[in-house]
Amino acid sequence: LGFLAPDEHALLRRLLAALAQLPYAGPPTVTVALEAPLTLTLERLRGRGRPDEMAVDPQYWAQLHARYAAWLATTPHLITVDLTAYDLIRDSSALSAVLARVTQALAERAPGWSSRGAQPA
Repeated sequence: LGFLAPDEHALLRRLLAALAQLPYAGPPTVTVALEAPLTLTLERLRGRGRPDEMAVDPQYWAQLHARYAAWLATTPHLITVDLTAYDLIRDSSALSAVLARVTQALAERAPGWSSRGAQPA
């Protein structure tokens, strides 16, 4: 979407290639996606009041939201958490609730999974 300079993109591609060479590198066991409707995402961005985020054209956020949705639709082993019900900034118990949902989903999908090691047992 044009926010990375060519040298930044090249650096990220080199980093990805280097990470792929690690002995424990491989596809993720699961991908956890925190999802919210675009309107809620924009509302929360405005609420944070970060100047750099507020200067971004809302159309960019819409395109990014659509691209993530398309990518997630093809992502295997996906656990989604609908953030409509959680406010991770204002509600101190929300993070624990989200982690509990992810832990439960992992236990259902990978019966030997242990939250202590964050990987299959």
